[in-house]
Amino acid sequence: MKRLFFAWHKIIYVILLVGLLFSLTGLYSISYAQTLRWSTPVDVSAGAKSSWFPSVTVAADGSVHVVWAGGKPIPEGSGFSVGSDLAPVMDLLMYAVYRNGKWSQANDVLFASLGGAAVRNSIVTGRDGKLYVAYRNGERIFFSSADPDRAFQPLSWNEPRRINGSSGPYYVELAVDSTGTLHAVWTEVVVSEERSQYTLCPYCANLFYRNSYDGGLTWSAPVNLADSFDGVTKPRIAIDQRDGIHIVWDIGFDNMTGKGAPIAGGYRYSGDGGTTWSPVTRFTLAEGGSIAQPTSLPITGAAPTKVAGTPATGVTTTDALAQPRRDAPQQTTLGLFQGRDPIVVYRSTQTDKIYYQVSRDNGNTWSNPRIIHGVRARDLRETPWDAYTMATDGSGNVHLILSGRRDMGNASTTESQKPMLLHLVWNGAYWSNPSVVVANDLYPEWPRLVISGQQLHLVWFTRSDEDIFRSDNANYRVWYSSATIDALPALILPTFTPVPPNVPTPTTEPTPIPTPTPLPPMIREIAPPQGPPAWESTAMSVMGLAVLSTIGFVAIVAFVRLRRPRRRP
Repeated sequence: MKRLFFAWHKIIYVILLVGLLFSLTGLYSISYAQTLRWSTPVDVSAGAKSSWFPSVTVAADGSVHVVWAGGKPIPEGSGFSVGSDLAPVMDLLMYAVYRNGKWSQANDVLFASLGGAAVRNSIVTGRDGKLYVAYRNGERIFFSSADPDRAFQPLSWNEPRRINGSSGPYYVELAVDSTGTLHAVWTEVVVSEERSQYTLCPYCANLFYRNSYDGGLTWSAPVNLADSFDGVTKPRIAIDQRDGIHIVWDIGFDNMTGKGAPIAGGYRYSGDGGTTWSPVTRFTLAEGGSIAQPTSLPITGAAPTKVAGTPATGVTTTDALAQPRRDAPQQTTLGLFQGRDPIVVYRSTQTDKIYYQVSRDNGNTWSNPRIIHGVRARDLRETPWDAYTMATDGSGNVHLILSGRRDMGNASTTESQKPMLLHLVWNGAYWSNPSVVVANDLYPEWPRLVISGQQLHLVWFTRSDEDIFRSDNANYRVWYSSATIDALPALILPTFTPVPPNVPTPTTEPTPIPTPTPLPPMIREIAPPQGPPAWESTAMSVMGLAVLSTIGFVAIVAFVRLRRPRRRP
């Protein structure tokens, strides 16, 4: 009985100790956000004109590479006049690199188009160590790549390849999985007579997906992931630790055409490399921005739909169009807790509240919307182009960067703040208090975050009061800041050259069988030996002598043990 008591005592002690350790781990995982020091922001676009919408990646050697949309006036004598159909602006993909402790100057590496179109872009580092970029070129999405050591030189980038369809695209996002497969999503107009009759959002964009196993040389057939009459904007893509593909986007308002109205946030998942996809999940808010259980919305299109928070069966309908709601999620962004569980963050369109929802089963079911306390979204009228960003560190925590305001507990005090970049951390149970990345007289927008080792790398662009809506004639700037976190280093996978899975099996040439060489006649005529081989008797004698010494040693040890007197217990 006493032994049983002590056994249970030890078990309870171990349980309490484990619980304490988990509690301390949870506290530790969010505590560093409160004391995190971000580096002084660097204007990586210095010298460039109208710089906005950046993207960032870290190469295998630790160098930081940033691309963004930029432009330059067309030189006089080029043949393009101010009165022509094309505005006197060259749309360029700009580039800068941080290596050996310093930033390069800004340089235009890829010409996009003429006319002042925003060069939406996305850059990633492939498993082969190369830089891959997708960017908008007027009415097309192009893809190119370069060696990170030579990316500053425009001629080092490969000939761009078009990856979109035949209609007008806008947003584009790239991702790469552990096998080196590239995944691309973009928004593109779908032209049809039926869609033109949808007066709420005629010719609004849909969401398309393709992948490439060979570094962008060839691509899979495009797949329409939204297949809806409603507008689609701001897609985000994330690859989990099992190479599952998670994609989110905004549904309803198409800020490219200015048509439609906010309806919901969208989500889809593929666990087989983009071959098949889950039904569309829609994140919705009840009237007035309350956090009641989301309700279902009908959609048009072939993609079945379910509502976040409902069972896996959900609600599927294709016989009616979605109606705009008084309140709806927008600026939907995506993170992966522990590199596995999707978490979405979005803002309300009727209030300044920011919500999140979590799934533990690859988006099959979701938690109800919950408010992130301590932060408020910026006024939606300031810009329809902004978005949030999330990334996962080596300890599995999710880092969220957003342009917003700190909740000061007083509405007038909160609203009097200018938008600032805020940093929060999700540890699987709750969010940290927001810490300020940067706060000044500029308006920060479009943050993009990547994590390498224990380093956070963040880029964004800013507008000022004087040129907040001047676009190509503005003095928008692209900025970079970094911070070191007290988390496990994010895993840096080794580089290798990806091999396409559908490479034809090489034909194996049969190995010729050699013709046996006949023995000489004098050897064939020798009589076979009689009796056992001569070496056998000699070997047996040698083996016996070798074993005899071992047998003698064992016998002596046994004799000594038998003669030793035994002690009584």
